[in-house]
Amino acid sequence: MARRCFAHLGRCAFELACIRQMDPRIGEWVEWTEDERRLLEGALARGRGVVFVSGHVGNWELLARRVGLGGLPASTIAKESTDWRLTRIVERFRTQGCVESIWRGQPGAVKRMLRVLKSGGILGLLIDQDTAVQSVYVPFFGRPASTPRAAADLALRTGAAVVVGFCQRKEDGRYRLSMKEISPLQTGDANNDAVALTRAMTAEIEGAIRRTPEQWVWMHSRWKTQPC
Repeated sequence: MARRCFAHLGRCAFELACIRQMDPRIGEWVEWTEDERRLLEGALARGRGVVFVSGHVGNWELLARRVGLGGLPASTIAKESTDWRLTRIVERFRTQGCVESIWRGQPGAVKRMLRVLKSGGILGLLIDQDTAVQSVYVPFFGRPASTPRAAADLALRTGAAVVVGFCQRKEDGRYRLSMKEISPLQTGDANNDAVALTRAMTAEIEGAIRRTPEQWVWMHSRWKTQPC
């Protein structure tokens, strides 16, 4: 499993290095069925934007790029690199794929996130890592895992649709997008609702990993923070 995991990540790196050659034929490399596209377009049509949740499984950069080059308004939240030059490279790479980068450490980042949703756009977040952000504990492979709550909070606050999606490699080497909409429960208890929604989104991520376990970043210390 470890060897297959690193082989997958190495292949992803080469794919991204050749992305300009792939862009004109991205529809051949990354399958996006009409049903999956209609699901996302239907969520956007409600006019409150889409909180799009995924994880570090498959090729998450190709996922955003396929949506952006497909003509839909796509933005993604990311953490700046410790090297500003690398941050600029990543931002330029995403911009070329019609994906806006919102760096969560920069001033005004929250306002930009809200603006994306108010304008009816797609806001992408990866929530499968234990990072230094506001988090809640939800089950992940049978163990409590500290999980970012921003996606749930944004959706509940704005009324945006919630879509979970992945771009996973098939046996023939190409990829396929899969998407599912989640309907948040709103009981009036904002904290409990955010935990429940985060739990539901995390369950979908776990399901995607179970489908292609070699395509997840197992080297990340996912359970490093535990409840007292």
